[in-house]
Amino acid sequence: MKKIVFNNLDEYIYEEKLSNGVRVYLYPTNKTKNFYITVSVKYGGKVKEYSINNKKPHKIIPGTAHFLEHKVMNFTDRKEASDKINELGLYANAYTSFDITNYNMYGSKDPIQSLKLLLDLFYNLNITEKNVESEKGIISEEFKMYNDNPNFRINKQVVNNVFENSYLKDILVGNLAQINKINVKELKKVYNDFYTPNNTFIIITGNFNLKEIMIFLDDYMKNIKPKKKSIKIINKKEKKEVINNYMEIEEDITIPRVIYSLKIKKSDIKISNKILKRYYLNFIFSSLFSNTSNIYDRYKNKSLIHSMNYDLTDAGSYYLLNLKLITEKPSELIKNIKKDFAKFDVSNSTFLRKKKMFISNLILSFENIEDVEEMISNHIVRVNHVINNSYELLKKMNYGDMKKVLNSIDFNNYSILKVNVKK
Repeated sequence: MKKIVFNNLDEYIYEEKLSNGVRVYLYPTNKTKNFYITVSVKYGGKVKEYSINNKKPHKIIPGTAHFLEHKVMNFTDRKEASDKINELGLYANAYTSFDITNYNMYGSKDPIQSLKLLLDLFYNLNITEKNVESEKGIISEEFKMYNDNPNFRINKQVVNNVFENSYLKDILVGNLAQINKINVKELKKVYNDFYTPNNTFIIITGNFNLKEIMIFLDDYMKNIKPKKKSIKIINKKEKKEVINNYMEIEEDITIPRVIYSLKIKKSDIKISNKILKRYYLNFIFSSLFSNTSNIYDRYKNKSLIHSMNYDLTDAGSYYLLNLKLITEKPSELIKNIKKDFAKFDVSNSTFLRKKKMFISNLILSFENIEDVEEMISNHIVRVNHVINNSYELLKKMNYGDMKKVLNSIDFNNYSILKVNVKK
């Protein structure tokens, strides 16, 4: 078992690759009485087409990853599993992102039985024509719930304005027509192709006995045979320019909104380290758009905004920045945005303040076992291993390199969505 020490943080985790190829990451701690167990497969909504061992490509119906999540974590047909969850006092959940499908349990007693329960669900898929058809109704209602939400529709329009071929254009749950097309054969194929030991990782954080967990896992995985499959994900090329620079729509909202979206090509940012590249971007956008930024103060003082927030989304070869503003004066605000975004800058003092904040957040992340799990999972998704020198990376970041990153961002490659109140 490999011990991974997080430099300068007095923290460490253990990593083990089991005989069948499953990777395990363990963070035992007595900071809490609880434990958090996740089993994740590196398959999510971004996979639209793939080939196995260089054979004929197979196209996936959007929504399949999410549908499969429902069938793996299915308690309707597994009363014994539901009863066991109640008996152990567990909180059981699952989610599908564009990158992974995650199955998790949170509890405070008997981590081994909890882990066994989760693995039994993960490795014993129960799919029938009947329960697939019944699930379609449940997921269709989920789509309708999302689609009835103005925020969902607005975000969908934003993505369509920016991208031509990105997987972000797909809906994770699928639309009604796509949900209806999903069938038993498709679900079983995707499960057999992606839910393989070499494509699966387990993370356990919190209060548990390290030795006992590993003895159990070694024994359990003897029955899960490795499957040697070479998966190639096929993606369509995405052009650099946004699709629409400007659009107005009406929505069921009470106050108008403006969403400024920036399409950033990753290769334009000449920082080789993927984690460091994202750090610099977060430094910059936090400095420019957080509620402590100069632009926020200025827009507030001019009564141009009620609120302002941003998010940075990974989109394959691109990053998508969305700056979201709620405003009574959308037209005036847009004029200010166009003017201000042509002359962005970040001062050295602001950079140093943000640097201290990011270092502090990194240290504090180890106070929460769910945050530790999320950090490990993000590292595996982005670089396929745990980054243990984040503290050093943050400390070495400098103002000169930050300025180079800032100057490499094309602030003219934007799309503005003006959302008016529906009359």
